[in-house]
Amino acid sequence: MKLKLEVSGDTTLPNDVWMVTLTEDFVYVLSSRWSTTPNVAIFNTRQGGVFGAEERLYGLSVNNISNYRIEINISQSTFETYVDGTLWMTNQMRLPFIDVRRVNVEGFTALRSFHIGYEMC
Repeated sequence: MKLKLEVSGDTTLPNDVWMVTLTEDFVYVLSSRWSTTPNVAIFNTRQGGVFGAEERLYGLSVNNISNYRIEINISQSTFETYVDGTLWMTNQMRLPFIDVRRVNVEGFTALRSFHIGYEMC
């Protein structure tokens, strides 16, 4: 399965993507924090109100903060997060993806497109 977002970022607010279950657990959190030095992307999960261990990537960048693409490839065991076609992070799935009921995006100045599907081209 793949989730694709065409977005504009905000350099002061984190750019966040959340995959949330009915119980409000977070199966996937990507938080791109442009205002920190160095810039950082954080992957995490939350179950029962408790966050897991953060996985961080420092010194990241995008081609153009006003227009960039996030792609999240979802397999049975991992999330692969690409930005502008470059693999940023590969993270092990900690909670079952089957329970996801909504996707939240926060901190972006624009959301140009949002696509979710199976085996998308």
